[in-house]
Amino acid sequence: LARSIEAAAAGDIVRGAETGRHAALWSSLPREGSFEFKTALGDTVTIRYALPKDYDPARSWPVLLCEPDDGVSSHDTLKMEIFAWIGAARDFVRICPDRRIGAEFQLATPSSAGELRKLVREIRRTIHADSDRFFLFGHRAGGDAAWNAAMNQPDLFTGVIVLSGYPQVPYPHQALTLLLANLERLPVLTVW
Repeated sequence: LARSIEAAAAGDIVRGAETGRHAALWSSLPREGSFEFKTALGDTVTIRYALPKDYDPARSWPVLLCEPDDGVSSHDTLKMEIFAWIGAARDFVRICPDRRIGAEFQLATPSSAGELRKLVREIRRTIHADSDRFFLFGHRAGGDAAWNAAMNQPDLFTGVIVLSGYPQVPYPHQALTLLLANLERLPVLTVW
């Protein structure tokens, strides 16, 4: 990509900047599919996605990262009827790992602490995601995970949608007092 921009610019900085603005950084993808993600511990997680009908990699798209519920496949999570209830979600890129990533306190290790951040970075490399419209969604156990992910890394998301979930943290009276302050600037829609 850098060489093609350099060749098109032919030494002209303004022309190089203009060429870079129109460079195809993301390739076309099938409407539904998956990609692989390597965790800090070296295991592989399959990340499933569903693109809007009119997906065009030249423009950025809002993203809904879904934390899966226990016993519900990532494929079934992406097909949930609830997305019809969240009307705008039909125009979102929906993404779901086959297991929850970096969202459970009791399973956290020092090496897994940055997995969610790495996953978001990988999503942005694969799909032309709009950083200003990157939402987190969770239902039941996935909702618990979404709460925890939002409280720990609120800077990754524009907002959080939680259905039938609550933040499961050890020592909730003490931990929630500290962690809920992280949500001060992060809109949260929660329905129980």
